[in-house]
Amino acid sequence: MLLRYAFLIGLYVHYMGWNFNTMVFGAPLLTAFVIDFGPAIALNIEYSIKTRGLIIEIDEELKTISYSWHKTKRTFSFEDIISLEYYSSYGRGSGWYSFENYRYYKITFKDQTQIPITSLMMNKIQKRVEPLLAMKAEKYLRLLPFV
Repeated sequence: MLLRYAFLIGLYVHYMGWNFNTMVFGAPLLTAFVIDFGPAIALNIEYSIKTRGLIIEIDEELKTISYSWHKTKRTFSFEDIISLEYYSSYGRGSGWYSFENYRYYKITFKDQTQIPITSLMMNKIQKRVEPLLAMKAEKYLRLLPFV
């Protein structure tokens, strides 16, 4: 994403020079950079804060999920899951939005305990979580998928 903007700004400055026109016409490019880059930074910070210290272990053979978080360690059976929700942004797959790859699952258990699994914790979560748990998730689209 940064390379894309560096390339676009570099091309603009190369052909247009750095003068008054650059300030007038470069402002929309800078605005686009902030609008695109800002949400990605916000999502990254939020995902990091919400899952700091969270360790999740999924045992396919025993069909259990164990997690350690904030001095709490618990284990649940797959049968204890009452809902599996998947949240992603509208821009997924477009290749343009810097925040399109931010997504997460929220697992809710019978005792109302909820565990988030974010895209920062697991690569390609949209292809791995549902097969691991042998469940289909309810899918939700948001402009920005905050946890």
